[in-house]
Amino acid sequence: MSEGQKTTGCFATTYIGIAMLKAFFTARRGKKVGNLAADAIGLPRALFHTGMEMGGCECHLIKLACMHDEGLDIDEIAYQSLKYLESGVRKLERQWGYIPKIVDGLASIEKFKFYLFQYYPEKAEVKWDR
Repeated sequence: MSEGQKTTGCFATTYIGIAMLKAFFTARRGKKVGNLAADAIGLPRALFHTGMEMGGCECHLIKLACMHDEGLDIDEIAYQSLKYLESGVRKLERQWGYIPKIVDGLASIEKFKFYLFQYYPEKAEVKWDR
């Protein structure tokens, strides 16, 4: 193996290491943003993150960090999360039954939606099939 091949491998390893560190810190920021969104909704933080994943939002920590980097406030991030969050918490309810933490979480989501409807009428989602 020549000297040039060894150097190229070293740079590639360094680049991969830097990319992994960047992803780690982005996910860490996303966790903090998610915790703030959970607090805004009134959910336990662990239920928020589990609900997001169960609702089909893979890599939700990265997405939350990106939304925060785009300049969205916490209420807007919480609003954007509701699509995944509500379906994920309902999946948890079907899977585990009526556990008080899950039932209280669904009630908190409904309260937050009412808050959105009251203060941000343009964000109200009307579902006619109920």
